[in-house]
Amino acid sequence: MNYLNAFFNSFSQVFLIENRIFGLLIFASIAIIQPRMGLYSIIGVAICFLMASLLGIENSTFNAGIMGFNSVLIGVVAAVLLPKLDLAILATIIASIAAILIQYAAMKYKIPVYTGPFVLAALAIFFLKSYFKF
Repeated sequence: MNYLNAFFNSFSQVFLIENRIFGLLIFASIAIIQPRMGLYSIIGVAICFLMASLLGIENSTFNAGIMGFNSVLIGVVAAVLLPKLDLAILATIIASIAAILIQYAAMKYKIPVYTGPFVLAALAIFFLKSYFKF
């Protein structure tokens, strides 16, 4: 597994492109404009790497960034919706784990999920924020 390629490809896959240079530019843009988004995206991708290793996801899917792009998006939405640092990190971790598990289960049955796990996670974060008035 090439973790550096997978990291940057996770960012480029948000735009449906597998290109580590483009991913580097996207990550740098996010991190410079909104450092919290960059931090939470890194946390999301790190959780993705851990889960991919535990689940035994094949290297080509992992290196292409297919498993990490939902976690990138989850990190961004947590930074936007949750102002508290500890709560946003916890939400990023839990939602990233859930997204990877959903994506992994769908891949086993050859069901395309695209950004479905991100959408479910974003809705859950939004409704929790609204319910608990964060």
